[in-house]
Amino acid sequence: MASGTITKAGLESPVFSTATIKQFETAAASTSRDGLSLLMEKAGASLFELMQKHYSEVSPWHIVCGNGNNGGDGYVLARLAASRGIEVQVYNASEPTAYDAIQAFRAMRAQRVGIQSIDKLNPASGVIVDCILGTGLQSAPREPWAQCIRVINQSALPVVSADVPSGLCADTAAVYGEVIHANITLTFIAHKPGLLTGEARNLCGNLHLETLDVATDTSLARVFRLTESAFNQCLPSRPANAHKGNFGHVLVVAGDSGYAGAALMSATAALRCGAGLVSVITHPAHAAALVSARPEAMIHGMASPQDSPQTLQRLFDQASVIVIGPGLGQRDFGRSFYQHTVEYLKRCGKPCVLDADALNFLSQSPAELPNAVLTPHPGEAGRLLGLDTKAVNLNRYEVVSKLCKKFHAVCLLKGAGSLVCNGDSTWACDRGNPGMATGGMGDVLT
Repeated sequence: MASGTITKAGLESPVFSTATIKQFETAAASTSRDGLSLLMEKAGASLFELMQKHYSEVSPWHIVCGNGNNGGDGYVLARLAASRGIEVQVYNASEPTAYDAIQAFRAMRAQRVGIQSIDKLNPASGVIVDCILGTGLQSAPREPWAQCIRVINQSALPVVSADVPSGLCADTAAVYGEVIHANITLTFIAHKPGLLTGEARNLCGNLHLETLDVATDTSLARVFRLTESAFNQCLPSRPANAHKGNFGHVLVVAGDSGYAGAALMSATAALRCGAGLVSVITHPAHAAALVSARPEAMIHGMASPQDSPQTLQRLFDQASVIVIGPGLGQRDFGRSFYQHTVEYLKRCGKPCVLDADALNFLSQSPAELPNAVLTPHPGEAGRLLGLDTKAVNLNRYEVVSKLCKKFHAVCLLKGAGSLVCNGDSTWACDRGNPGMATGGMGDVLT
């Protein structure tokens, strides 16, 4: 396999908790006489620039403002829009309570911007800007905001969210109640973990970042958003005189009777990703079909590890990395090969990827696997930790970290916004798409 290392220095998008971002924000405000007001002006101006880029031909702009600083960003946006002759309508539940938001509100009022109570919100045209709740949410939105969010979602109008879609937890991606479904989210200062995974992938729409020129300390980051440059580090160019022995030997243990496709797809993916050699151990009933479908792979049909112990030992010893799980099944075939593989790994410490039925066996008999990569979907992750799927999705970052610590392994928690954790840092990959929601995709990922 092509070798490469993802390092923090090579990752362009550190991700910070809302508490850490608050520290950066406070530090930035302390360097200016205008404090947070200047940051609010920058946030509102960046919102205005985004709105001009995407919705300059759409009117009116319905700007819905909460009582805090998120609402203050909306008041700045409304003032800037009104000063340029754009039709705006502001809605709030009451006047703001945060000091800087109050100043933004008063400056907006000087532009004679129309203001209505949120119970009057019933837009038939235009675009809606969500400046309601911001990053501090830790529970379900209360009334009247819950009803306001329902009205916005039912309007079928495009929605732009400031910093975070209201109702979404910016740290965990948890959704506790009503939540905005945005077309665009403009987040400020730095990416937040809760905007990159789980339900957030369906709620944020197109995610944009505006740093507001606030300095951040990368050394404090424990989560990173995977970038194209990070992937490129793992796939360096091959030398012109390369040969198949330079790129590793993958052994795929997969495919009980009736599940030949899983073994075939995993082997094919390994070959197409650049493995120099691929061997497959599968049920004897599949051997001829797999040879015909994938002649470049070396296929070995075995009903159990006892069929040919010497051949099996040779295959394990030759492998650079072992893959086990796709279509393995829960019957004698799968159980015997799983047990044999785990015992071998404990002795030799060879790298291994465990997926699908191998994870189900692991949940039944937990074992530490320091050189393994576990690739569970939320249901499998729940079984490994004794949780239900809903609990897994409430805090995917916490779950992937717990899996690493319990099994001493690297863990890839699948789903929208997959997470990869090595126990110290977590990488979020938000590059997937709904087209991946099809049978066999997990076998390819393995």
